[in-house]
Amino acid sequence: MNLESIAQPIQGHNIEEHSELLDEKITAIKLEYVDRIFLKKIAPFGEQGESHVDVNDFTGLLNKYTPVLSRAINYRRNTLPEGVDWKTEMYASLEKEFSDKILSFYKNDHENWIQKTEEFLQIEKAKAIVTIVGTNSTLTTEQEEPKQTAGLIHYDIEYNHNNFFESTEDKINKDTRCMFIHLESLYKKILADASTSIFPTESFNKLAEQIVDTYSSVEVIAGHSWVMNTAIAKRAGFKVIDNNVEDVTGAFWGQFIDFKGQINIERVKKFLETGIPPYKVVWGYMKTEDFLKKYLPKGRRGKIILKEPNPEIAKKVEKDSQLLKQIQDNWDKMTAEKIDEIISQSEIYREFFQTDFGKKYLERIKDLKRKDKTIDEVNNIQQSYAGQYHEEFDIFLEKMKFSEKEVIIE
Repeated sequence: MNLESIAQPIQGHNIEEHSELLDEKITAIKLEYVDRIFLKKIAPFGEQGESHVDVNDFTGLLNKYTPVLSRAINYRRNTLPEGVDWKTEMYASLEKEFSDKILSFYKNDHENWIQKTEEFLQIEKAKAIVTIVGTNSTLTTEQEEPKQTAGLIHYDIEYNHNNFFESTEDKINKDTRCMFIHLESLYKKILADASTSIFPTESFNKLAEQIVDTYSSVEVIAGHSWVMNTAIAKRAGFKVIDNNVEDVTGAFWGQFIDFKGQINIERVKKFLETGIPPYKVVWGYMKTEDFLKKYLPKGRRGKIILKEPNPEIAKKVEKDSQLLKQIQDNWDKMTAEKIDEIISQSEIYREFFQTDFGKKYLERIKDLKRKDKTIDEVNNIQQSYAGQYHEEFDIFLEKMKFSEKEVIIE
């Protein structure tokens, strides 16, 4: 890769074009990183932290460190004729086809393999665009759906079910309700408005108001980024948890972009020479009350009603789950009446099965029993309803999980 060309300033006509040109440069850097790891010139993260990657697996390296294969596959998916269903086998087949093609670039013309890979990606993109021209379709990408926003901050509300991070001190575990935040690409705001501050105080102010008005059950505000490993995050009040694991998700590569949306070439050079990034991606978090004390605007301070988890609900759900397990474990001996009897002994599920959705779901179960369906047949039939069932139950449970707590934000 020619680092001199990477160092050349980007001159896009607008923010969208600037972003596309910047993405091309970052992709080239990622491919160069793969090359140096594959040639054993450097170790992933300079052997700092756990990388969990086979450095001899070219396809694995491409998948872990670059978006090339996933993008090419997604572009090809856009060219499928209408009515053709996308299948998992297609993904695996295309992954092998595209990986073999890129590997041939690598082996046969190593000096130009990155350029040829980029050209291949552009060709696949062009094919997809040509396919959808004249239709009502749009080019789908692998990007996530837009998140909720507060100024520069984007966020999602989720439980920490995957144990993304834990803190015994602050009682953060898999059942903690979190607001996961990340900053919008700051350079886009600065290109649009040069007066934009690099410290997001105003955005934190807006976020604090949204928490009080709409998300009072959030217990923790958390972010997963290289930014959380900087003085800016510490100044903002976030505590840091370093899981000591190599993380090269999208958030990682932003540290090689300056505030004007140009490549920080000195950081890139040092990273490619050593494999050690300027900042590792870490978790940063702040308890909701601490966040409000720091960022809630003066005019909104005073007596605030927040919500806290009701520990008794979790115990009741666990107890009810064991009770309902009897239905599945003893399905052959069950009757529709016996199912009703077991559910009547529960607390949480008894109320859930009195909702409109719950009544229909329960009646379907009992009807399958009346038709003498086996438990395997029942599970197969109910599989198509599983997602909706969990969604409806979570919505129902949400109303019961929390009790109000009065706090004073001075």
